[in-house]
Amino acid sequence: MVKSNAKEIRTVAVARFSAMGDIAMTVPAVYAACAANPDVRFVVVTRKAFAPIYGQRPDNLEVLGIDLREGRYKGAIGMWRLASDLRRKGVTDFADLHNVLRTGILSQCLRLHGVRVRRLDKQRRQRRRLCAAGALAAQPLERVIDRYADVFTALGLECHPNEFAGYSSEAVAEDCPSAAFTRIGIAPFAAHRGKVYPPERMLAVVEELAHRQGTRIYLFGGGKTETPVLAQWKAQLSAKGLDVVDMAAAKVGFAGEIDVISRLDAMVSMDSGNMHLAALCRVPVVSIWGATHPAAGFTPWKGETSLMLGDDTLACRPCSIFGKKECRFGDYRCFDAVTPQAIVDAVNRAVNIKRTEQ
Repeated sequence: MVKSNAKEIRTVAVARFSAMGDIAMTVPAVYAACAANPDVRFVVVTRKAFAPIYGQRPDNLEVLGIDLREGRYKGAIGMWRLASDLRRKGVTDFADLHNVLRTGILSQCLRLHGVRVRRLDKQRRQRRRLCAAGALAAQPLERVIDRYADVFTALGLECHPNEFAGYSSEAVAEDCPSAAFTRIGIAPFAAHRGKVYPPERMLAVVEELAHRQGTRIYLFGGGKTETPVLAQWKAQLSAKGLDVVDMAAAKVGFAGEIDVISRLDAMVSMDSGNMHLAALCRVPVVSIWGATHPAAGFTPWKGETSLMLGDDTLACRPCSIFGKKECRFGDYRCFDAVTPQAIVDAVNRAVNIKRTEQ
């Protein structure tokens, strides 16, 4: 039973701690809930590194970026401390958009504080059925963004993610030589091998696009494995006189990368976080799907303006929801039908979409 207090403003805590793409997918639902319920306060709790994803925040939204690896909120006792801190902020309801062990502990702690809790339905049984039967035979799952909205609805709140307008950006950035200048983002990596287009073929795509007059390519990635690859691509392409920016080397920070993404004319991405970030910024996305499949529900916001490429004739897709499993054939044939030329052609269509909207 939630404690009643006539003077208490209804305050909804929202939690999602990982991964980057999943957090980005919460934005349309969270912002739609804020817009539809202006008299309700919302407090999003996420990892400190991902807090910039929640940009251009509504007036009734607070974002609390925390460190889960050390300090006050580490471990199970950390979740008790977090629950206590949230209750001191006046939290009356909790929307668990993660539904993992950590948020399960947080949910129980908040219940002990008298907070109403609703948790995300991850549709685990339906996911297993999709992987077992394949997308050709099984019914597609509900969009993850809509399942986030369902959590707010279960708390008695209005939430319509499709009414979210997306992030706005300036029409022309300072480094833009002319209105005809084209910026294309390339995010060639993902967390798992089953979601990564063969690098040598992606490099061919980058070079083809970079050879076009008035085009600048922005390479996105980071970490010990990805950074050296991007540096090599940058050096190789720059030696040919091509205009390529290595965002890992630029070191503009996460918020800075989001700002650059918002100014792109198109983004080429795997089934990964950059796909979702670009979609939030209303940038047309060309996404490449291998072992995973859009039928699992992880499509980007405003998916109708995104171009999703994959081999829909393979009965083995998806072999996993997140691309973690090794290919049963050992060759990741799910990428074979997606040719470099098909990606280039899709980018051309995406750029036209962007310019039609301007």
